[in-house]
Amino acid sequence: MLTVDDLDIYAAHFGRHSLESGKDGDPIFMPYGDDAPLDTDNSIERRLKSWSTPVGEPEWSRCWGLFDGERMVGACELGSIFLVSAIHRANLGMGLERAYRGQGHGRALLETAIEFARSQPFLDWIDLGVFTGNDPAIALYLAYGFEETGRVLDRFRVNGQKVGDISMSLNVA
Repeated sequence: MLTVDDLDIYAAHFGRHSLESGKDGDPIFMPYGDDAPLDTDNSIERRLKSWSTPVGEPEWSRCWGLFDGERMVGACELGSIFLVSAIHRANLGMGLERAYRGQGHGRALLETAIEFARSQPFLDWIDLGVFTGNDPAIALYLAYGFEETGRVLDRFRVNGQKVGDISMSLNVA
């Protein structure tokens, strides 16, 4: 599990990973592009707050990293929104840099997050959004029991492309 001391290496990974989205045969998997770049400072500021918030309080989050030596090459994050009435649900986001995909690392990160969620007595659900066209990620989530709960067509526009978003949920209660 990462701590606020890891924010710089997290941001470096996230920046590298975001540059792979939609490039060199990869599907678009992040809402960032040349027309809407990643705001690294905002990302760090949000995580400084959420990683410091106690688990179970609104806007908490925890993140696990995958490392190759000192370099972070993947991450999986669980966290809540700001509403107390939604504290029984956690949002999941994860990603691996291209060279580390297809080797079981995504499964390991996802299993860690699911195990953590199941150990929290207040958590009943993990929710996520995955972009249409990201077939490997969709297959991974389905293999772990996530069920599709909805779709939003044209949810994002990245480098002039319309990108749909699939909502999925897993009951962990």
